[in-house]
Amino acid sequence: MSVQVIIYSSDRIRGGILREILRRNKTETLLLDNIMDVKSAISSHKPDIAIFDTSNSLKNEINSLKHLSSSIEECFVMILGDALIINVFHDGNLWNKLFLTDPLDPEIIISKSREILSRIQENRATVKSSDHDSTTAPVIRNIENMEEKPSVADEDIDLVDHNLDIEHLESDLRQYLKLD
Repeated sequence: MSVQVIIYSSDRIRGGILREILRRNKTETLLLDNIMDVKSAISSHKPDIAIFDTSNSLKNEINSLKHLSSSIEECFVMILGDALIINVFHDGNLWNKLFLTDPLDPEIIISKSREILSRIQENRATVKSSDHDSTTAPVIRNIENMEEKPSVADEDIDLVDHNLDIEHLESDLRQYLKLD
């Protein structure tokens, strides 16, 4: 199966959590902690979503991510982190970006990822079934009108539906970080 989501996080714990929650939802991911590998990974894997976790990133990493997020048009970009840092990413090119501020909320990330991936699949099916020429906007552009969902605090979340057995997640994370 191809990589659907590329995750960049300089924080191994947060990156591991993101990878694990998406993996448990049957989403193929690639976790990177080196900013230099992100652009080439996006070019070679052509993911549907790139998640940039800015927590604990250095200023030059933030600047590199900002430049990269402005130039990416082939996938949706989800930017996570402190509100002040995320504001740096607001430029005129916002149609393929989603900003989620700390604290890290796995349920919202799963919900938004599912919604984005679902819309991408629907758009691809529509493009395949129709006669479409080269002037058609990229498939990802149809996501720009995604409606905002209420915060998790406003919703009833059934953890079983999200496959988020916290004890197993913690155990897997400890194993990944070699803490056991």
